[in-house]
Order: sequence, then C-alpha cells, then structure tokens
Amino acid sequence: MKILEPLISKIHIILQPTQNGIQVDGLLFKNGNVRKRFPAQVIEGKEALEREVKRLSREGALSYVSVLESEAKQGVVSSCSGEAVEALTESEVVCIEKRWGLYIDKDDLFERQKAFRSVGLDLLFSPFSILYNFFKNRINSEDGLYLLLTEGFIAAVVFKEQKALFGAYELLDERHPLLDSSKMLQRYVESVQECIKTFYDTKVDESMFIEHVSIADTLSFDTRLENSLEEVLFTEVTREEIDLGLELALLAEKEVS
Repeated sequence: MKILEPLISKIHIILQPTQNGIQVDGLLFKNGNVRKRFPAQVIEGKEALEREVKRLSREGALSYVSVLESEAKQGVVSSCSGEAVEALTESEVVCIEKRWGLYIDKDDLFERQKAFRSVGLDLLFSPFSILYNFFKNRINSEDGLYLLLTEGFIAAVVFKEQKALFGAYELLDERHPLLDSSKMLQRYVESVQECIKTFYDTKVDESMFIEHVSIADTLSFDTRLENSLEEVLFTEVTREEIDLGLELALLAEKEVS
C-alpha cells in the first residue's frame, strides 16, 4: 500500500480564519504534485463550512483538512529542552529538527480542535512553521529576521545558525481596517521596527546584529515597503510574495506522505 500511495489522489482542504469567515482552499495532489486547484471561497457559518468541506473531500480518494492557527497564544523557543521549555507548562511545544521549537497555548489548542471537530480536522499549522518552511533554504545559509505579513497578523523570527533566537507574533486589530494604503504600509513598518527593538531589548544574543530582513508577503506590497524599512532600519530588506493556501497544502502533503 505504501508503494502505491503516491499514485492515490489526495485533496488537501485548507482553512484560514479571516475577519469575514473561513477561507477554504482545495488542492488536489497526485504523485506529490498539485494537479488541480479549486477556487477559494470565504464561508460563513458552521453548516455552510461543513457542506463545503464535504463537497471538496469527494474530489480525491483521500482527503485531509488543515487549519492555519492565527488566533492562539503562540511563539518560539530557542531550544527543545531546558528551563525555557519547562516554564511553558500551559503550552504544547513542538520541536523543529531538534534545533528549536514552537509552542501554542494548550487551552487555545483544545478550543481550536473543538471548533473544527465537525469538519474532521487533521492538521493544525503554526504561522511560524509556514515561515520556516518557506524560507528554509535561506535560513540554512543566512542569519537574520524573517517575517510573515498577512492581513490579520505578523509572525517574526530571528534565526542564527539555523536556530530561532527570538520570535514575535502580533494579531492586528481587524475592527478598524486600514483602508488607506500608505497608512497600512506605515503600520507594518512600525510593527517591524518594534519587533527588532524588542529583540535587542531581550538581549538573548548580544553578538547578533540583524543585517538582513526577509519578508514573506501575502498583501502584495510594492517596493515602498522594502524602501521604507531600509531607510529606518539601515539594513538590507528582501520581499517575496507568498501564497498561503498553496504553502499550507505543500506542508500538509509533506506531513501525510
């Protein structure tokens, strides 16, 4: 059965909470590759979500439901053992390649599992794991600050020698949408500045100076973002657009294969 598994079609159903409902993406995989992507929809209401997940699940011989965790108390730790992890008694800690770890509040994890139980939740992904997977090759060779920018949150990790020294997570206030593009850009620039200031203030590694900032951008900012950050941070900034639905599906496929 394991030999034949790559030949079986698998549909990955990706759920991303938004201020307007749950964004649902469906991607069909075969032989480890995306063969078809179904139009994304934002679904409101539990019953409507269950119907959509059920409809998509019929598109593959196997189906998996994954959720991007965007609301829980979460973060990173620089080691998978020691006092830092022992202190996180109220959190679930996941080790990443035996180098560093990410954590999520146990109560929030329970609530998320409960909320999506009716749709058959299989996988729950942290924004930090998406960020790491997206920039993994660069992280292996370049120290610096790595950022995931979305409409609802910002995730940031400082990596040195392939280990996470520091992580920050900021939920954005969606009750007051930042409709003006210049004000929106300024909000993100200020958030990045504050993140870097917090990193230096914690003094987790006083020999580490951030010389490069890498951004995974879901918002399609133009070059003004890089230019503004370079002006205020005096550091090199690179930005790449990221398709969260696709990246989540690729990570889910890796987990189940």
